Amino acid sequence: MSKMDLFFLLCICHIAGDFFLQTEEMAREKKTKIRVYVKHGVLYAVPYVICGFAAYAVYGINNIRNLLLWCILSHAAIDLIKIVLEIILEKWTGKVFRKNVRAGIYLSDQAAHILCLICGVTLYEGMLPDMPEYVSKAILYMLYFLCLQKPANVTFKQLFSRFHADAANKTKTDGQIKEGAGAWIGNLERTLSGILILLGQFSAVGLAMTAKSVARYNEISENPSFAEYYLIGTLYSILYTVALYCLLFRFLTVIP
Repeated sequence: MSKMDLFFLLCICHIAGDFFLQTEEMAREKKTKIRVYVKHGVLYAVPYVICGFAAYAVYGINNIRNLLLWCILSHAAIDLIKIVLEIILEKWTGKVFRKNVRAGIYLSDQAAHILCLICGVTLYEGMLPDMPEYVSKAILYMLYFLCLQKPANVTFKQLFSRFHADAANKTKTDGQIKEGAGAWIGNLERTLSGILILLGQFSAVGLAMTAKSVARYNEISENPSFAEYYLIGTLYSILYTVALYCLLFRFLTVIP
């Protein structure tokens, strides 16, 4: 296992703890309720603890616990700084300004987490086990497809929530779209696109997007606001999937 493989594994732990084990309700309430903040911290630590036990049980690695502890504590510190910053902004700024900086706070928060993971891996002095190539590839593929799910949805919501209001009115009016269906459609869309890209079938990605547009033709033609929001979401999914593929499989994998 190279340090890059270790970094990928820690990223999987971070995504599992910060996205899949944290609900929207927890993300809101941890700003005002200490018990929710502590609960999120405990749940966030679970993937790292599992990783530590696996490293010890399979490879006999014991000193990795310091690295995992660093990841857990740095996350708690960054979350606390983010909460304090959001509380200050809510008191000192207007609602419009808060909406404009929300995306910046979110991106800065995730960048800080990734930077802490990089620092931890860089400073780690322990021995890394020799792993079969298929295990390293499995870690990379797992990271890729995990990033295409809830992290992509949360990122889209943070970046483009300002365009959602008019489209949401259309959804509530016709009653045809179930709550959360858009997120699942996005998950399946990016998963399918990711599989096609990994198989080298780039033209098939365009066909999948065309089929999706045909299914939504009535909504697109009758509601300009929905059409704009739909187009933003579709282009975002394509860009996110391709950019993540290039980052993981064309750039980071060549770093020793």
